[in-house]
Amino acid sequence: MKKIIILTLFVVITTSLFSQKIELKAKVDERCELLSTVFRLAEANEYMFNMFPAFLDSVDKYFEPYKNHKVIEYCKIYREKYGIYYHDPMELAIHLQIIGEKISLIPNVKENSLDSCWNRDSLPRFIELLNDFYTTTKFHDFFQMQTIREKVETVANKYFEKIDMEWFRNFFGEVPEGSFNLVISLSNAPNNYGIKVVYLNNKEDLYAITICASDSLNNPIFKDSWALELIIHEFCHSFCNHLIDENYSEMKEKADDFFALREEILRNDAYTNSLVMLYEILVRACVIKYFYDNYPINTKDYLSTEVNNGFIWIEELYNSFGKYEENRDEYPTLRSFMPEIINVLNKSNPEEINKKQ
Repeated sequence: MKKIIILTLFVVITTSLFSQKIELKAKVDERCELLSTVFRLAEANEYMFNMFPAFLDSVDKYFEPYKNHKVIEYCKIYREKYGIYYHDPMELAIHLQIIGEKISLIPNVKENSLDSCWNRDSLPRFIELLNDFYTTTKFHDFFQMQTIREKVETVANKYFEKIDMEWFRNFFGEVPEGSFNLVISLSNAPNNYGIKVVYLNNKEDLYAITICASDSLNNPIFKDSWALELIIHEFCHSFCNHLIDENYSEMKEKADDFFALREEILRNDAYTNSLVMLYEILVRACVIKYFYDNYPINTKDYLSTEVNNGFIWIEELYNSFGKYEENRDEYPTLRSFMPEIINVLNKSNPEEINKKQ
């Protein structure tokens, strides 16, 4: 009887989770803009672009007097010592909370949720200085005065209504117990990130952090030529990266061979090793599947583009999704299909595939 009750509860809970509508609401996140501002003042290359001048001109003007604040110098040292680049500041941002204008780490988070590059011995001092910067500069007041935020959120929510969020549930076969968060960054362009917070109870908050452009009148704009694919791509990272992490030991040897063949191209796009390459190739194959399922596309064109980007076995990977789709009773989730993907990789001949390109 006890087993029957437990099974019944499991079915009820699972059914409830899969019946919940996946909500998506775009917002400009104060935490992300705060970290972007600090790294911009620290002259981190990837935060020095000016693709949304309606906001960034005001950032540069307002914070110019604070370029010598202690957190800026500490940021430069931290970056150099621990390799804090690209997504790392945004990853810290989503692990922070601001309560009563005091910044602290979100509680009840798994130790490995925040990347180890944020050294646990040095991080408290960084947060201490970040708090001082936040209050000294009256950052919250500055952020609240930027009325462009509301316009950006309105335009973004209207544009991204077209995303088929149920596709993620259907294709991956599982969704995290947590939230989907679409963050529109006014400072990160041209970089976009898919990251998450993982709690002790295994709840996950998924974040897609994407850019916004503006027209000649400083109105925010999102275009199909780049915006939609970016969001799908970044959300897919939150579903795919951990699958690669869990299986990397079985994939590394052959992945290293593929990476070596296109290392220059991949490194130029900041894909610095075979692990990152695997994150990207799985995500990109999933993105193509999303567009195939939702739009009339020529998959060969998409695959050809990714081969030129250095992901030379993406066609073999993408084609394996046919077996996945046709056998969902055997493979209810992409996680359960990973042994097949590993098999596809390890049976591949990198040199032969490279010669065909």
